[in-house]
Amino acid sequence: MKIYRSILFFCLVTFLSTVLAFAADKQDYTNHASITFDRPITIGNTQLQPQTYTLRWNDTGNTTDVHFFDGHKEVASAPAHINKVNKSQEDGFTLDNVATKPQLENVFSKHETLVFKGVSGSNSGM
Repeated sequence: MKIYRSILFFCLVTFLSTVLAFAADKQDYTNHASITFDRPITIGNTQLQPQTYTLRWNDTGNTTDVHFFDGHKEVASAPAHINKVNKSQEDGFTLDNVATKPQLENVFSKHETLVFKGVSGSNSGM
């Protein structure tokens, strides 16, 4: 009986450790959008390949850091201005095609537009 309690205790501790480690890793974001690029685009110093990305950010004022995810893996982040809109809009984006590499300019989500152009701060790849 003593061995069963020891095994049960070990399993319980292992399970709780795993759950707590996963919860500590998870970042909560207040907003998200999903966009699909049909060609390579540049965000900051990072080039993103054509595919669908999930963008996540927090509504913390006029500016925020936007995180780009490929599945559960963060692949880039960049600062952006947040512009609130009165009407609901579909997820989408605009590019600055003047450069040799298209740069992400704006991302549209349901009630916000994220403006990347002209925002100071560090852009980083992950």
